[in-house]
Amino acid sequence: KAISEDSGGGISADQPKLDKNLNTAALPGFFSGFAPKNHSDKILIFLKFLIEELDIANPNTDQVYTCYKAVGEKFPQAFKQAFHTANTQHGYIDFKSATDISIPIAGENRFAHGLKKKPVE
Repeated sequence: KAISEDSGGGISADQPKLDKNLNTAALPGFFSGFAPKNHSDKILIFLKFLIEELDIANPNTDQVYTCYKAVGEKFPQAFKQAFHTANTQHGYIDFKSATDISIPIAGENRFAHGLKKKPVE
């Protein structure tokens, strides 16, 4: 079956907007368990939260933008470029479009073994 042209719901990585229907209540606790070094790490953590904690099979850039807001992190100035960086420079994500983002093996390994959890204070 062909995918209709409006299936993205107007989602654009160039002009991200808040997803008011996204339940981010558990995100601050999830996010605080990690020590991200850059936006590539943060995007990976947010995608893992969306996929594994909220069971969203195909997260989009608006949902990642909403995650940044939910944890009070600064947004990347070049929002779409941050996804390209996580994809091409680090290989943590596979970014094809604003609505087609997945996590390859390099991202799974980074999440499981490279994003050290913060020590308990």
